[in-house]
Amino acid sequence: MGDLYLAPNIFIDFHRKNSHPLSECITEFTEKITEAAIIPLSNDELKQELNSKELSNAEGFNEPKNSKNTLFDEFESIMLSNEAKEAILESELIIIPKPPIVSILAFLKISKFQEVLKDAVGQIIFISPIKEKELDSTSLLAFQEARLPPSSIGLTKALRGLVDIYVIDTIEAPLKNRITRYGKKVVSYPLNLDTAKTQLEVAEFVLKLTPLKDIVESLEYKAKKEVASLKQGLRKLVGGLKRIKSRPTSSKEDYKEEDTEKEKEDAVDNES
Repeated sequence: MGDLYLAPNIFIDFHRKNSHPLSECITEFTEKITEAAIIPLSNDELKQELNSKELSNAEGFNEPKNSKNTLFDEFESIMLSNEAKEAILESELIIIPKPPIVSILAFLKISKFQEVLKDAVGQIIFISPIKEKELDSTSLLAFQEARLPPSSIGLTKALRGLVDIYVIDTIEAPLKNRITRYGKKVVSYPLNLDTAKTQLEVAEFVLKLTPLKDIVESLEYKAKKEVASLKQGLRKLVGGLKRIKSRPTSSKEDYKEEDTEKEKEDAVDNES
């Protein structure tokens, strides 16, 4: 494809200038090169701004120094795309695979994202990106801005009530009991993704965490919810029909008499 991501960026930018939503651009592009569906979390434009510290360090920057509260403020105005919502709600298994800490904390600020994760019936597995005791400066700043402890414990608090299984690196194993207190199933495994072989090993391990039984139970639960919703709709429809049927017949006869009188008047007018 040439220079890394240059080709897809040119393709997407070209279509975006013609007012096509991001999800439509990516779908058209990925259909040409892969069988996988790549869906953006949002079709909205993200207006990134420098924070006050970055502005003060910028050379030759003469514009007024606008500050913002956190790194993630701009994400609160972003809406989850309908395509992403449907994919999450209809999936049997959702894996969040070692995202950068800044990314996951930012994505959790997207409007409706957390609500949709809570409504998902499929199993949600989060693979912790932390495998070192010392985090880089960007990750530390992200934890600080989100007011969370800089560790797997901090990510656990951010993901409370959203994840079914939490996978941590073996180096973080001593925190396993503390993470479990937040109501999560926690497992540890060497999360080394440096080679294709280790990537495959991690993938196979993660997929075995969710037995077929759990997937079937999730689908059964989803089916029961849809049936219950359908029954509720039918009950409302039947109730509405009963109310219409129980209306006094006199009103209908009155309408008929009014129509007859109007027809007579129209006939007289026509004769005239």
